[in-house]
Amino acid sequence: MNPLHTFKLGDFEVTIISEGNVFGDPHIVFEGMDENRWRPLTTLDDQGRMVFGLNIILIRSADRLILLDTGIGEPSPARERFESMFPFSPHLPLLEALDRLGVAPDNVTDVVYSHVHADHIMGTTVERNGARVPVYRNAKHVMHRADGGTVPERADRKANFDLHIPILQAHGLFHLIEDAHEVAPGITTIHAPGESPGHILVRLESLGQIAYYVGDLFHDPAEAHHVDFAWPGRDAQAMVPSRQHLIARAIDENALIIVAHTPFPGTARILRTDGGIDWQVVARP
Repeated sequence: MNPLHTFKLGDFEVTIISEGNVFGDPHIVFEGMDENRWRPLTTLDDQGRMVFGLNIILIRSADRLILLDTGIGEPSPARERFESMFPFSPHLPLLEALDRLGVAPDNVTDVVYSHVHADHIMGTTVERNGARVPVYRNAKHVMHRADGGTVPERADRKANFDLHIPILQAHGLFHLIEDAHEVAPGITTIHAPGESPGHILVRLESLGQIAYYVGDLFHDPAEAHHVDFAWPGRDAQAMVPSRQHLIARAIDENALIIVAHTPFPGTARILRTDGGIDWQVVARP
C-alpha cells in the first residue's frame, strides 16, 4: 500500500498521509451500545478488533503549507502508554512522509490541531541532544481555547499536554482560537465539541469544491448512522449536535469528508436516503 495520496481540491493540493493503523476492542469502543445496532455497520479483523487509520493531512495553497494534526510522533514513554491501550502498526512516519514529499519541517507555515488527544499532538516536538524542541519551528500552531486554554484533567492527556504544549508556548508558537477561525483564505475552522471540549473541524473550499477534515467527530461509519454512539469518556450530549450539523452541511454541499481514523485514505461522502443516510467510501478522491 502506498501510504501517501495526493489530490486537487480546487486550487489546493491535499495529501493524506497514513502513519499506520491502530486497533481497538469494539466492546470497549461501543460500551453500553446495543451490538445489534453497531455490528452490521462495523468491520473487524481476524482477531475481532476494529481497525482504525491514523491519517494526517497536508494542504498546499499558493503560499502556505498547512498540517492538520501531527500524529503519533517518535517512540517515547508517552507513545508507549498510548500503544498499550491501542496497539499500533506503522506505515510511514510523518517526518519521513514530508521528506518524500519534498517538504522541510521548517517550511510548514501552520499546524492546526483538531483536538488535544495524544495521537493528534505527539508529533509536535522531538527530543534532540537531551532537550525537547518544536518540530515545526516556523509554524503557527493553533488549538481551540476549550482544549488548549487549560491542562486536561485526565492523567494520560495531561502528560502529553505537559510534554509538548509548554515547548510551543516557550517559543511563541502556540495560539488559541475561538469557534470560527480563518487559517488561510478558503480554510476555516468550526467548533464541534464532543470528542473533546475544543474539538474542531477544518473546512476547505476552493473553486466550488468543498471538503471537511473532521478529526475524531467520527471514528467509524457506525457513528454517522447512529450519532448517539460515543466512546467512553466523551461528551455524548455535545457530540450529537456536532455530528448532526456536520452531516447536514456535508450532504447539502456534496462535500468530501476526510476522517482521521477510518482506514486510509479516510475519505467518504455522506448521502441522504429515504431511511436516513448512506456513508459512501471514496477510495481515491
